[in-house]
Amino acid sequence: MDPVTHVASGILVGQAVRDRYPRGRWLIFFTVLCAWIPDIDNLVTYLGPEAYMRHHRGLTHSILGGAAMAVLLAAAFRPLSRGASFAKVFALAYGCILLHDFLDVITTYGTQIFLPFSDARIGLPAVFIVDPIYTGVMLVAVILGFFMKPRAKAVAALALGWLFLYPAASLGLREIVAAAQEKRLAAEGLPRAVAHVTTDALSPFFWKVVVDDGESYRVRGASLLEPSGGPDVAVREKADRRELRRLGRDAPILATYDWFAEFPAVSSAAGPTAPTSTAAPSPGDGLIPAAQAGQAATSGDTSPRISAPARTLIFSDMRFLGTSPILPEGWRNPDHPTFSMRVELDAAGRPERVFFNRGGRPEPVFPVPSTP
Repeated sequence: MDPVTHVASGILVGQAVRDRYPRGRWLIFFTVLCAWIPDIDNLVTYLGPEAYMRHHRGLTHSILGGAAMAVLLAAAFRPLSRGASFAKVFALAYGCILLHDFLDVITTYGTQIFLPFSDARIGLPAVFIVDPIYTGVMLVAVILGFFMKPRAKAVAALALGWLFLYPAASLGLREIVAAAQEKRLAAEGLPRAVAHVTTDALSPFFWKVVVDDGESYRVRGASLLEPSGGPDVAVREKADRRELRRLGRDAPILATYDWFAEFPAVSSAAGPTAPTSTAAPSPGDGLIPAAQAGQAATSGDTSPRISAPARTLIFSDMRFLGTSPILPEGWRNPDHPTFSMRVELDAAGRPERVFFNRGGRPEPVFPVPSTP
């Protein structure tokens, strides 16, 4: 979830338990810090896209990593707790961290809560990454708690109940769309296709549907008013994960992307011609036939040779293609998907250049750019 939601949850916890801890200004600050602290791993952004995909929502978001952070936070704030036991301060810190993990798990991005034992990304499609209804109710409760101090605990307790009730209700409404999608697929003659109903902006009213028909992904929008959905906004060939892993042997970020993507699709794009080569290719490198290579070698021809045009592939994750009408057009454009990889291949099918697009200007990630 977004930082505002995490901070609001921390304030609500502090308001709800205020009478159980010695009075002091440290309590609310402490619960807010604990409710936010797992997102300190956003610092890996500065290490590049591969580090971000691999480590954001990683160890600091895991059950074990959260316990370690809670120990450190409890030790740091114990002197300010005015007599509260270490165990009590630790329980408060760990509870806030686990609440952060819960708020992230109910989105579709994926959270590695079982690290270091498993790097599986756990995600439950209940709440969109930014939900004004969900967060708005929390913020109203926070404000009421500050102005209605005698009833702050009761208001905060109700709001904390809302944190769990809203996702549960959203999942229930999601089943309405899922049932309508199954009927639609049967009517379209695709009874074996699977419709993955996931969140979109303003869920639970709007939903995104990713249909896996075995060969391709079809993406469409749906709503509670029209649960069967509208026309497909994009149809993309399913990416071969074995191909991604093969390419990842040369460009490791592609192996990471295979692990990261939930609905990986692939499409071809016009790519630049591979650079010219001044050296005569060897017989087996796939650039020119062996007979021609031998003829060139015996003739002493050293003129530059142009390799075959590079083939360019776009790998994208259909999870990040928006369909909700309230989203900006750029987030709904299937021709410029976010969290996508542009891979330029040489004539032998090896990656020459790889670019990562997170929603802005594509960033070169392979070969690894040299640091000036």
